[in-house]
Amino acid sequence: MQSCIFAQTREVENMKRLQNHLEKMGLLVQDFEEWLEFLFRHLIKIRVVPLSILNQ
Repeated sequence: MQSCIFAQTREVENMKRLQNHLEKMGLLVQDFEEWLEFLFRHLIKIRVVPLSILNQ
């Protein structure tokens, strides 16, 4: 009986730990997406400037 309770407690702790890791990964993915968006916008600006100069 006690070993069953211990196993359940351990499983709950593992699930909480997994949930915590998944939340952290979600935040990392969100930060990475924001960084990629910034990078793409910057690359577009870099491309637009020479094109604007050429069209003048």
